Amino acid sequence: MWYTRRRQIARAAAALGTLTLAGMVGCQDASPAVASRLALVSGNNQSVVLGAAVTSPLVVSVADQNGLAMAGVTVAWQVTQSDGTLSASSSITGSDGTASVMYTAGATSGTVDVTATVAGVPSVEFAITVTDEPATQRAPVRLPPVVIVGQVD
Repeated sequence: MWYTRRRQIARAAAALGTLTLAGMVGCQDASPAVASRLALVSGNNQSVVLGAAVTSPLVVSVADQNGLAMAGVTVAWQVTQSDGTLSASSSITGSDGTASVMYTAGATSGTVDVTATVAGVPSVEFAITVTDEPATQRAPVRLPPVVIVGQVD
């Protein structure tokens, strides 16, 4: 009888060990997340007048190897063509994986390129058009004078 009970305990222990190992086989390495993608979110192809700031921030997102948003990643920003200034030379991604910066045009009109860079990931480039004058507004429509035909008292 004690032999049977011992055998049952051994089988239960073996089964428990098998379940534990089976559960561990499906686990993946808990390797740290690595930035593997930098994507342009918004703010590209804006137009701005000399000396003015863009109306919308330049926004990028950073994701890891699994496509998950990464918080706390430093994004470096640089005006790579023409002049102008950025609100910061770098920014940190928030909990949603996005980082942003504002651009203010300098004294030269034309196309400005702003580059966002994260270490080990291909950079992203924004194009901004700087103009000498504000966007033209429609000229008011002039209607011909109204002529009233008939008797006037």
